[in-house]
Amino acid sequence: MLAAHSVLEDPIIHELHIRIIDLVNSNHNQQLFNERAKEINRQLKERLCSLGNIRLSQEITGVIVSSRELIQGTNSHNTRPVEFAQSRVQDGSISLGGLVMREFVRENDYYVATLLLMNENSPDALTAAKKAYSEGSQLNAKEVEIIERAQRDRWAIPETLTTMLVEQQVRGRFPSVQEYEHLPGLSPIENQRRKLGAVRDAYFLIGKLFSSIALFSYEGKYDTARVSKNADPITALLQAAGKECTAAQIHAVHTIALAHSSHGLNSGELTAQLAGSVRATFPRALIAAFNIRSGVLHSGAIRECMQQTSTYLRSGKELRNI
Repeated sequence: MLAAHSVLEDPIIHELHIRIIDLVNSNHNQQLFNERAKEINRQLKERLCSLGNIRLSQEITGVIVSSRELIQGTNSHNTRPVEFAQSRVQDGSISLGGLVMREFVRENDYYVATLLLMNENSPDALTAAKKAYSEGSQLNAKEVEIIERAQRDRWAIPETLTTMLVEQQVRGRFPSVQEYEHLPGLSPIENQRRKLGAVRDAYFLIGKLFSSIALFSYEGKYDTARVSKNADPITALLQAAGKECTAAQIHAVHTIALAHSSHGLNSGELTAQLAGSVRATFPRALIAAFNIRSGVLHSGAIRECMQQTSTYLRSGKELRNI
């Protein structure tokens, strides 16, 4: 409608047009969708009226209101988004998995915080996560060879991680996600056993990917022998890379890493959930997510985050208001 009336050349209209597309392509819950649609509609109506396009303003308002009613109608029939407690940034506040960022990182423990995203806080799950991560972080000769080849041939991070995940999959270690699903007909003990299986596989892969990224980035400087006993994943990665960090710096990197542990439903996370919904394996779901994130609109995000973190660590500064 905006294009048909030749108003997209106006920079303000153009920006609002982009925001409309972004909103429609998102998977916001009803309340957040309505709030943002209402504000975009207000700004768009105001701008169109100032340009003398009052009738167009009324027509577009009708479309936006209809879309809000459609969202409300589908939610009333219990067809909510996959992840209702979304991760998002709003009004300068970060919310991850339904928790404000300050609460999410309160214990400064990568295991505890990320298990919260799985609605899991049992001692058995924590023990399983730590053991699986430790096992996954140890790279065998074949896996080290993959990283060395990636360095030699100058692969990008997505190609490197995809190849590592393919190696995990072809070994036949990972069953379908369906093997871990909660089934009402099973006993609570059996369902908990299935969930712990998902925890083990997830943290095994986290360990494998963390070590792969670290070895790829730090080359010969990465040595797991430097890791202290019971170090959590973030501290272990820094120690293995030979980074001398203050407690405040480690806390800052913890916060950065946890802030990146969930992106709500961006392209990568949505793709991973779609792959899981058709009962793919964990490695295949992650492969799909990494590959879609390699698109030009998301290219280099992983490496850029790593470079920014490394720059911060080299600076010697302590972030107090991260």
